[in-house]
Amino acid sequence: MEVIERTIGFINIVSLNGKVDSVQTPAVQRKLLQLLQSGKKYLILDFGEVSFIASMGLRMLLILAKQAKPLHGRIILCRMSPSVHKVLEIAGFLPYFDICESVEEATRAMLD
Repeated sequence: MEVIERTIGFINIVSLNGKVDSVQTPAVQRKLLQLLQSGKKYLILDFGEVSFIASMGLRMLLILAKQAKPLHGRIILCRMSPSVHKVLEIAGFLPYFDICESVEEATRAMLD
């Protein structure tokens, strides 16, 4: 899994590429938690190149949300494939995250 980070002002955009599975998730989770702990509490997670998300990936999202909340941070998910979106829907995760169609929409939402 490739993780590419870029910053626009106070917003950190993290593009994920590959499968968010039990093998890849621990390293991705460490990277994202490091961002939060270093004060980068406004994250856009770009799922545009993610083809699969496993239960470990769902767990990672919950951990990130729980870590961001006391920091008054925000996590927005964007560009999810229909299959990844469906997994989040079935797991009951959609109410816990803002979800946008594009990085641009997510950036505007973060600024609101």
